[in-house]
Amino acid sequence: MSHFGDVEKGCKWSFQRWNKSMTYFGPNDAIIQSFNRDFYESLVRESIQNSLDAVLEKGKPVKVSYSFDKVNIDDFPKLFRLKEHIQGCLDTHSDTNRAKELYEPMLRYLPTTIHSSLDLITVSDSNTTGMQYNPEDPKNAFSAFTKSVGLSQKTTTDSGGSYGFGKAAYFQMSPLRAILVSTRTPDGHCYFEGVTRLCTHKVQGVEYVDMGYYDSKEGIPAEDNEIPDKFKRDNAGTSISLVGKYTDSGNRQNMENELLKSVLRNFWLAIYEEKLIVTIGRSYMITKQELSRLITSTFTLNAKDRNNPRPYFEAYTHAEDNLHLRFTGETPHLGDVFLYVCINPQVKRDRIAYMRNLMMLVETKSLSSSYGLNALFLCLNQKGNEILSSIEDASHTSWSTKGKTGEAAKLASETLTEIDSFVQEKIGEAFNNGGDIEVIDIGIGFSEEDIENLLADKSEINNPFGTTRTGRIVEEGGELTTVHTETTQKPKIQEPKGNIGKVVKGQKSSGSVAVKKTIGTGHTAHKSKTKGGAGTGGRIQTVDTPEVTGTGQKFVLYTPVSYHAPAYKKDGEWFHDLILHNEEAVDDVFIEVKIGTEEGEDSVQISSCSPIGKLSGDKGIIKFTHLDAGKITLTIQFADKQRHSIKLR
Repeated sequence: MSHFGDVEKGCKWSFQRWNKSMTYFGPNDAIIQSFNRDFYESLVRESIQNSLDAVLEKGKPVKVSYSFDKVNIDDFPKLFRLKEHIQGCLDTHSDTNRAKELYEPMLRYLPTTIHSSLDLITVSDSNTTGMQYNPEDPKNAFSAFTKSVGLSQKTTTDSGGSYGFGKAAYFQMSPLRAILVSTRTPDGHCYFEGVTRLCTHKVQGVEYVDMGYYDSKEGIPAEDNEIPDKFKRDNAGTSISLVGKYTDSGNRQNMENELLKSVLRNFWLAIYEEKLIVTIGRSYMITKQELSRLITSTFTLNAKDRNNPRPYFEAYTHAEDNLHLRFTGETPHLGDVFLYVCINPQVKRDRIAYMRNLMMLVETKSLSSSYGLNALFLCLNQKGNEILSSIEDASHTSWSTKGKTGEAAKLASETLTEIDSFVQEKIGEAFNNGGDIEVIDIGIGFSEEDIENLLADKSEINNPFGTTRTGRIVEEGGELTTVHTETTQKPKIQEPKGNIGKVVKGQKSSGSVAVKKTIGTGHTAHKSKTKGGAGTGGRIQTVDTPEVTGTGQKFVLYTPVSYHAPAYKKDGEWFHDLILHNEEAVDDVFIEVKIGTEEGEDSVQISSCSPIGKLSGDKGIIKFTHLDAGKITLTIQFADKQRHSIKLR
């Protein structure tokens, strides 16, 4: 068929007529909504993952580019006629708020005036196989991507996208829910088709299905010379153009910066190992040689970003020293596994990132400990990755037992337990007594000066817990804690250089005295506001008063303690054993118990404490008339009867 002078080469939108034997789709698309997180994060993760799964020459890096372009209505008038079907969606479902929320902005966004244009964001890859098309096989790669739901044509069992839902990430970033797909195979065959996901709708009284296709053969991909020149590829690989750009995405530079952050967060390891090169517009080419500069200029070591890649990058790339550790191990199901640790005293909440052989971030979790570390768990072998891929969710952001039954559920559970045990064991080794690892646990609230003073002391620092931690890592909310299991190792009482918590001592003066007590906690020193040294709202303040007068007046001093607090369940309720290692016997004391949260720490009411200790009216305050030196175990329960990550102020 000749299309001389027709830039579109006969391509136009076509929708199959709907009949009662077909599924009726409303304006809610659960698959797209499941990816409705951060636009850039979803796009980067899904697009690069797809490219890494389709490597052409194994010894060379895959190249992925994100570029920005426009398509003009003068050249592609039939592409812009998608507006008729969007209007039909709104008219058909005008009685639902969701339809108005979704389709009214589409109509406003899609221009119809002469010389107007639409933005395109195009993701292209090279050194990839492209997508084969075979009209006799409905499961062919091209049709699996453009026409199928829940069908994946990945060639290996450990591929990143094993569910076939990842394409939703492309649609969700297009304000018109429309993409243009162009591919070229290594043998030179080219295929092209546009796709949109709307809903079942009527146009001029005729009812149509939700999926529409932009091609020259009413739902059959254009091939070779039938493809508009603007979209035809000249080398093997695939290009996917997202039609439109959300107005709140900011200017082009902002978009490029957001894409950069997402690439670095999720694929720094693939880039470092020269499996991947990424180009973003005119601003960035991310290669192994540029990786360190881009990470350090984009992220600080202590950035609050949950998926900040810098500490994990440094743990992996630095030679082993007192702040960067590497552990290896072997588990029954996964085989060889690795743990890389970056020790950073300024980290308030320990975190661990998980990756496998695709070298893409799967997830990041918080740990209950406060050693000051970021750790990277990595499994690279084929056997282990097939298992991990099988327990990965559709969005590739977690490993879990969810949705598994029978033997599959058993395998998933055993695998996750193996990972948790390996992580616990190796972190325990790093911080165990008698090890040759120099570690300083600076606790909570230390000032920059305190940190420098602690790090200046190069003597051996023992594990502040005094024991090897036991139990397994479990998830609750976004947090991890340690479930108590019986330990066979006897605790060793050590003299901590950097304490985690402290016991507050109330001292009596007998007249005019001068008090200057310096404690390395970093807390601002204030005069006690109430008798006994307790401040308002349950907060305990240190005293730094040049003069305290009046017989019987109390002021507050601090004594350091190391501690740990395993949790366990009894009769369906959670309890914590708060195990203190006290340096000296003290009288008239109290402690302030805090719980760790994603934002830092918080107070919560304690409902019981045994065998000693009196609960105060203030949240988290436990008072004692006397505490012996050595190990002291308190069994406490919070009012909400839940388990928490405990911290002592």
